[in-house]
Amino acid sequence: MDSFSDIVMKQLAAAISFFLLLHYLSSTNGTVLKSSASNLVDCVCKQTQNYVDCFSSGSRSLNSINIRPAENCGKNCSRDSCSNHKQTAKLMLKKMAKNKRTAPSLRPALKNGAWGYWHAAMASFDCARMELYQDVTKANYDAKAASDGAVFCETWLNITKWNIPSIRLRNYYISLFSDIGYSITDMLDG
Repeated sequence: MDSFSDIVMKQLAAAISFFLLLHYLSSTNGTVLKSSASNLVDCVCKQTQNYVDCFSSGSRSLNSINIRPAENCGKNCSRDSCSNHKQTAKLMLKKMAKNKRTAPSLRPALKNGAWGYWHAAMASFDCARMELYQDVTKANYDAKAASDGAVFCETWLNITKWNIPSIRLRNYYISLFSDIGYSITDMLDG
């Protein structure tokens, strides 16, 4: 079984690949500069909180995908395999929070982190993905709102004074991918 961090990273990589793919495919409409995949990634990443992390994740995603399978994967991600990953991650945090060996002072952070991850971050990413074809402005808002779940989780870690690098790393990447999704949908909306 994949670790919690692996599950989160796979799901977020799928989400960002889908956002980048949609932007790349939409660049043919003339509203966005036509460019190679690496130039597109470069353009998007310049607008995010961390160019290096964004560029490395975007380049890997675009250079390793075949457009048709990736498009299908993106369309089906949250409904099929990714919902299993999200459910697994949520249950793992809840189990850790209920485990008697878990420090009592950490339990509120785990419970609230699970809530922030499930209800705020992943729900917002799912909504952004579904709204891309109907209302890009709403998709743009939801892509940005996805980082709220990570901020909520970080706040609870800070309140309980716990430093858990794997959770903080997950929160960082949720915020980064939210930034990337926001940048891409902003380009589509412009």
